[in-house]
Amino acid sequence: MKVLILSTSHRKESNTLKVCLYLSKQFEQQGFSTHIIDFVNDDIPLVGKAILDIQNLSAFQAELIQNWEQASIIIIVTPEYNWGLNANVVNLFHQLGDEPFKHLFDNKIFGVVGISSGRGGKFPAVYLMILISKLVNFLNQYSIVSPKLLELHEVSKHLNEKGESISGGIFERNIKDFVIYTQKLAQKWKF
Repeated sequence: MKVLILSTSHRKESNTLKVCLYLSKQFEQQGFSTHIIDFVNDDIPLVGKAILDIQNLSAFQAELIQNWEQASIIIIVTPEYNWGLNANVVNLFHQLGDEPFKHLFDNKIFGVVGISSGRGGKFPAVYLMILISKLVNFLNQYSIVSPKLLELHEVSKHLNEKGESISGGIFERNIKDFVIYTQKLAQKWKF
């Protein structure tokens, strides 16, 4: 089973990417294959200025769509910016929430992770849960948005630049619980 992990920060060597690297290792230890897409060079057009054209995708867009189609589990990791959600993530889902891309919301498990360099992270994860659920409903597809969200605080105190744990404890335990919960959800959904 394949897991696609989206690192939605636009910062190079971001805390978001560190979390994605750590998550990838945890899923692989459970027997999943993983692929990480780093949004550092994201070129999804802004809603209202252009549409995402499925017949004319850039290299980044093609990698995103192809890996999304192949994955059974989609994990979206997003930073909290000024107590809010990364606007480009909202834009991504607005672009994908239309007929040509509705298949991306069929037979998937969606997991959301909100991270913060401080004590935040929950708001973006909750907002993404609502947004993705709305799209699954609106597009009349069959997917599950996991009710178990992962909220990670003070990431730089827990992971190094390679996404390796430097602290252990509850930080690691929360990530492992999220991965195991997602695995069990996928097994019950029977992809």
